[in-house]
Amino acid sequence: MNILVIGTGPLPEENKQVNAAGLRTQQFLDALLFEKKEHKTAVVLFEQDRFDFVRIHPESPFLSHISLSRHHIRWKTILREQIKKYKPEIIVGVNTLGSFLARQVMPKKTLFWADLNGWAMAEAQAQSSALKTNAFLPHIWGMESSVVKRANFFSVVTKSQKHALYGELAALGRLHKDNFGEDIVEVIPNSCRPLSSFEREKKQEKLFRGKLFPVDAFALLWIGGMNAWADEKTLFIALEKSMLENKKIHFVMTGGVLRGIDEESFPRFQERVKHSDFANQFHFLDWVKTEDFPSLFWECDAGINIDRPCVETTFGARNRLNEMLRYSLPIISTTGTEVMSYIVERGGGISCDMSDPAGISQAILSLSHGEEEQEERRKAQEDLRKNDFSGRITTKGFRQWIRNPQKNTFLSVSLSRGGRVGAGISYWKQRGTKSFFHKLWHLFASKLG
Repeated sequence: MNILVIGTGPLPEENKQVNAAGLRTQQFLDALLFEKKEHKTAVVLFEQDRFDFVRIHPESPFLSHISLSRHHIRWKTILREQIKKYKPEIIVGVNTLGSFLARQVMPKKTLFWADLNGWAMAEAQAQSSALKTNAFLPHIWGMESSVVKRANFFSVVTKSQKHALYGELAALGRLHKDNFGEDIVEVIPNSCRPLSSFEREKKQEKLFRGKLFPVDAFALLWIGGMNAWADEKTLFIALEKSMLENKKIHFVMTGGVLRGIDEESFPRFQERVKHSDFANQFHFLDWVKTEDFPSLFWECDAGINIDRPCVETTFGARNRLNEMLRYSLPIISTTGTEVMSYIVERGGGISCDMSDPAGISQAILSLSHGEEEQEERRKAQEDLRKNDFSGRITTKGFRQWIRNPQKNTFLSVSLSRGGRVGAGISYWKQRGTKSFFHKLWHLFASKLG
């Protein structure tokens, strides 16, 4: 079985700035490595890079591994060359962008697995709010709908997103009599990759504690930039309340402005901090080097995530929570996301209500004074990593499918208004001429009334 993976990066092992798309692509590549004896895999990885960027990875464990810029003038030609060379029976698109790019070169008879990692339309709504324009919504829907119309099977990141995707499938005419009872959407939560020997060794190194923040500080870590579904106002108020009660609390943040996505939330947060009496207890690291991330996780005492009430929070996931789990970092987060509800249910974190700074502050203070509670959270997280969020467990359905891929009957049917004629003929055949004309009379009368 030949498989071509078209994903987005960079991958976390490539010593570049790690992002959610790269983590998701790595999750699928790891799944295929588990099944390496069953098939041959080629990989094309798209990155946000200079326009002429193309790189071949000669040491890759895959049959072929190429990285290129998504803006490269010949990207379609390069993809088609890979398809022609390896003749894949299956093409796997990872993330919405990877799936959309795969869709552009997809041969008609090739099976297509599309991973829609996060509901694009909910993310687009949040970004529209942040950018104060709806101008790019049609573009996002064009990407999403083109994939939904074509893919044979899908994966999503939450159960909630699965429901949203079935709504899109219905709206695009892909739910009908011929596929009643079939299920073509697999829920694949984000996984927690095993720690490498390098990451474990960094536990002995002190790059931040005693240098960035005091040795005896209770350091709260936020990783990644602030986007439109982060509630920076509630986070700031909660932190100030906590710092007023416990002077040892320090807030550490990586990332910054998300260009073209949300360019206001982080500057607003920084402006609040600038005028705070506790400004020296806030530490902004910008984008941290990949090799320094393990030290930061090991040296902080807890991780924090504060979401605002919105559609994206209901349907989305949070990679920062999975990364905190990897390093056994006790978690404080608002409820709302599916992944946090699961972590709380299993004892791996403390949840707070959204838009409730007092409740969040109380959770921070409770954890900052309770070393025993911190240790209990870490033990629960170890169980979560092994039994719920491991790469093998999260991708089980995907790996079963590629062992025995099957076509389905989810071809689209027309949902245009002209379909009323077909519905009328069907009604006449089932109910007879008398009933048919009786129905027409009622429809005519209702229009007049």
